[in-house]
Amino acid sequence: PGHPRSAPRRATEPACILIVEDDPAQVRIATRVLQKAGYQVVQASDGIKAVDIVRRALLRSAPPVVDGQPVRTINLVILDLVLHGMPGEKVLQKLRGISADIPVIAATGLDAGSRLTEILKKGATAIVAKPFENKVLLDAVALALQKAGKES
Repeated sequence: PGHPRSAPRRATEPACILIVEDDPAQVRIATRVLQKAGYQVVQASDGIKAVDIVRRALLRSAPPVVDGQPVRTINLVILDLVLHGMPGEKVLQKLRGISADIPVIAATGLDAGSRLTEILKKGATAIVAKPFENKVLLDAVALALQKAGKES
């Protein structure tokens, strides 16, 4: 209640995925894999930019522009848990303050054990290991979008 929901997509509109990652190599890999699968990809190199992009896209106030087109919504976020500046857990908390519904896949290269359970309790939809494996990443994205009702 009180949180904006992601706008439903028209059948021809690809899901828009925000990648929040400060490692350029990981961004390149994930972007290439996701775009090849037909998704629109938006990138943020830190948590502050990510929160701003999601807020502007979902609240429709001065939407961010990607490839010359305004981004009207973010359908899913892939969030690195270890970021410079604002930690991934804090970014997750802020994203949940904007929308309880947007799927957030936490990405980590750490073997964090019980910490990962806490991340799920705090609102992450799923967790994927880095470096990204194409099939694992695509399966996690498809499942998260399907659970959120954004893809059939």
